[in-house]
Amino acid sequence: MKARDLAGLAASVGLALGIVGTGLLPSARAQVANTWQRVLVVPFQRVEKTFSFPVTTTSQTYMITQPAEAESYRGNNACAADIVISSVPATAPVTTEPVVYNGETIPNVLRVTSPTGQVNQFEDTFYFARTGRALASVPNPMQGSTRYVSIMALFDPGAPCLFRLNYGGGS
Repeated sequence: MKARDLAGLAASVGLALGIVGTGLLPSARAQVANTWQRVLVVPFQRVEKTFSFPVTTTSQTYMITQPAEAESYRGNNACAADIVISSVPATAPVTTEPVVYNGETIPNVLRVTSPTGQVNQFEDTFYFARTGRALASVPNPMQGSTRYVSIMALFDPGAPCLFRLNYGGGS
């Protein structure tokens, strides 16, 4: 979208909000237009490496370390099935094991083998098959930087697949 189009959009919004009717001078309307240009979407910028979670129809919980500066995350569902994902609480003491996928150990992700909360297919974050999107990061139910992520496919994906999670900023 060109700056001229944005200024027109901002002027239209100003008109719709009654700004013009309040007697604002054209220079004030230009400031409104410039404000609209500054609040446009900022591209997502990853802050650390990707977290990869194997997905099955059984809820699995993984332990990761969320970067301190992360304000949002981008999830990419490479699976041929819709999935749900959520941060969940874990009960101490937490026990974990390495995550092996197609014969290789996935770095920076551990599977939690002790009791945890589980993803809820009706209320938690939903990703359509083979899609991705960026969302704001919700408060960690366990506090601190260690996060427990529960994930589940809503139907059999037909083949092994991974959900990829990147923390960062922007959208």
